[in-house]
Amino acid sequence: MTRPITIIQIALLLGASGACRGDVLTVCELLDKMPAHDGEVVSVRGIYSAGSESSGIYDDACRGQLSFKDRKWESGIWIASWPKPPSKSEFDYEAFDRLVKAHREARATGRVVTAVFEGKLKYCSVQARDRSGALIWVGCGFLGYYPLEMVVRTVRDVRVEERK
Repeated sequence: MTRPITIIQIALLLGASGACRGDVLTVCELLDKMPAHDGEVVSVRGIYSAGSESSGIYDDACRGQLSFKDRKWESGIWIASWPKPPSKSEFDYEAFDRLVKAHREARATGRVVTAVFEGKLKYCSVQARDRSGALIWVGCGFLGYYPLEMVVRTVRDVRVEERK
């Protein structure tokens, strides 16, 4: 005799396998495996940094410049702007507001804010020619410094922490 599976059992199975939220990757893992996750929706834990020119996601374990394809890159993920203002179903405005408030608090006290960011990842290393005709690699974000960009959909597990 077979027993029917209940909705609760299915939810428990999905939760145990990680299928509900997916694996949370680190910035270093994504940088090490470029361009493996290009075009995928991923979750990544990292340090949020924002300034007047750009905002990004970093990890102190691999902070600094990254050499890849004869180019020096910022070892982080640029947080890209949406092409048009997203709807509330596409973007969690309240979660991002909590992140920005935590970032202000962290900066004022010399700490950092970490979070899990979920969004679509893009590998954006493209070849171009500079004014002299030399072949160069151009990336995303401010001055093309980032090899990866993310269009963030939501942010969770926001924490203000001491820098490690």
